[in-house]
Amino acid sequence: MKVSIGLAVVVLLIAANPCAEAQNLIVNGNFDSDVSGWTPLGASLSAEWDPSDYAGSPSSGSLMGTNDSPTSANLSVVSCVDSISGGQPYQYTGWIKTPSGQTVTGLFRLYWYWYPLASCAGAQTLAASTPYMTSADDWIYVSTDSEIAPPGTMSAWLVLGIYKTSAVPGTFQVYYDGLDFRHTGINFADGFESGDISEWSAMSCGNDPAPPGGSCPPECTGGCLNNVCIVDCSLTSSCGTADIVCPPNFTCEVECSGDSSCSTASIYCPANYSCSLSCTSVNSCSMTTINCPVSAPCEVFCSGPSSSCSATLQLCGLGNCEAVCTAGQDVTTDCGNACSCIGCP
Repeated sequence: MKVSIGLAVVVLLIAANPCAEAQNLIVNGNFDSDVSGWTPLGASLSAEWDPSDYAGSPSSGSLMGTNDSPTSANLSVVSCVDSISGGQPYQYTGWIKTPSGQTVTGLFRLYWYWYPLASCAGAQTLAASTPYMTSADDWIYVSTDSEIAPPGTMSAWLVLGIYKTSAVPGTFQVYYDGLDFRHTGINFADGFESGDISEWSAMSCGNDPAPPGGSCPPECTGGCLNNVCIVDCSLTSSCGTADIVCPPNFTCEVECSGDSSCSTASIYCPANYSCSLSCTSVNSCSMTTINCPVSAPCEVFCSGPSSSCSATLQLCGLGNCEAVCTAGQDVTTDCGNACSCIGCP
């Protein structure tokens, strides 16, 4: 893993023991007969019931998510759960598989957001995530870390990520089953008998506020969708050798799908909202630098030929910072003071 560590950020990890009284907050996580309660976001994504069951039960099934975007697209199926208690730890687990023999490539993961109001209303804050995974021919069990809900949190937006990384037409399918989201409980020991925890604090990783949006700026050459600015660099050398400056009031997605389309470019993310860079063609992000937001999530996806990311540099902020690559990519992730940092192998 090519990761550069700057000033260390010390994060307290509190061991969590399962609480016997805790219940799964997901109403339909086993998909016995349908996928009710789960909503696909985006016209190119569908969520359907499938008889395949992670435990082999003939009386149950799973959710099959199909991303058939004509180009690369990071889409998701979502569900909202209430009855969240601020200041308490929660964990998200489940079983995932992908069908073998798919003609396009993709990534998948579990993650969630916190919300200060019931029914997932208000400004969102990114919580925990499993790492992105590329394939699972058979059912695999995945789990996030335990994450403490910020004070005042009332609901959580659970996400099934289905990211089609191929920039060509085709369908990418992922199956989800046995999903579980619950309070994990905390067991203090070794010096906490008095109940004094004044020297201890819990830290959530960064911020991911909802952008205010507005009229779609001209920088968003691929248009705007739900306050997301899409910078379309699909033509050869279309965005290279220049600065790509994301507008301040939008989440920003820079899509470099043409040969050398973003080569040697410097990308400047919005200061306060999440930002991503996708590199899917020959030399598309060669010697490209992405300057991440101050505290919002920052992601780099290199899924094209081995030369699509060559001497690519990711400069992290204080928030979650992640790079996901296929074999042979050359990405340096400078973690700096990021609260969570995952670089490419």
